[in-house]
Amino acid sequence: RDRYQPKTNEYEVFTFDIFTVRPDGSNRVQVTDDGMSRMPRWSWDGEWLAYVSGPPPIRDLVVIRADGSDRRVLLSDEQDILDLWWSHDSRQLLATIEERRGNDLLEGRVIDRETGKVSRLSRAEWQTGWNHWEPGEPEVVNPRPRLTGTLSDVTWPVWSPDARFIAFTRDGLLAIADADAVSNSGRWFLFKDEPPADEAIGWSRDGSKVLFSIEGFLAVAELDKDRWGDVHALSTRRVLRAGRRGAGTFNAAGTRVVFSAAPAGKRNHELFVVDVTGENEQRITGSAADLQEPRWRPVIRADSDTEQGV
Repeated sequence: RDRYQPKTNEYEVFTFDIFTVRPDGSNRVQVTDDGMSRMPRWSWDGEWLAYVSGPPPIRDLVVIRADGSDRRVLLSDEQDILDLWWSHDSRQLLATIEERRGNDLLEGRVIDRETGKVSRLSRAEWQTGWNHWEPGEPEVVNPRPRLTGTLSDVTWPVWSPDARFIAFTRDGLLAIADADAVSNSGRWFLFKDEPPADEAIGWSRDGSKVLFSIEGFLAVAELDKDRWGDVHALSTRRVLRAGRRGAGTFNAAGTRVVFSAAPAGKRNHELFVVDVTGENEQRITGSAADLQEPRWRPVIRADSDTEQGV
């Protein structure tokens, strides 16, 4: 719009689309072209991308194949879609929805990718990340009341892939809780040797480590039984946090991380990859765009050892 006209939202100033690129920076492909695509989430099998399209209050939940084909709108005209998670069989999505009724409560939606069938989850206090998927379970799993009661002040916990642990922040530290142990005992405490943290971002696919941020920099904490073991600093520059936990993700093997950060002397953000040991940081893109919310495709090509793209 004309620069002198008032802008009511960021979509009148910026265009947001989803692209894929290989980890060496080659083969950049545009997947969406609506100018309003945010929050990309790869399915567990790496065949589908789910994303949110449109500015509030007309948010749509869309799925599309990795090559940009077979686009399907699963939810439409929602007030806002705060987060979404794929089931382990890549057939369903769980989404947290902001209600339109003005009561500041949240609702859950479970959507079948193939049929489009939508089920509602109305327990508002469970919609800040407590409802979750577990391996082999066809339905969303509700948290046990003693777990949510003991950790009543925790929102948006990060569940490990096997749903045994949750990671979150408490008192400026990266906290961890064994979900079954807390559910059975009703007790939880800090060990006081946890690393400092601003936010728990995500688990590696094998559940052996967690990506987190501290003062805007990325780090990795390794799981040692039921507490944190070795911790590695990753990024040498502050990362861009765009969207919920959009600072970076592990590759399928849990050996490298992709993140978005501003190179020296530039205002826009580019993509970088780095080993989980903190070594071999490489910038893989160069553009005038602001590259945000990188998500590593969680599969390995069957015909080679080369990893799929971001």
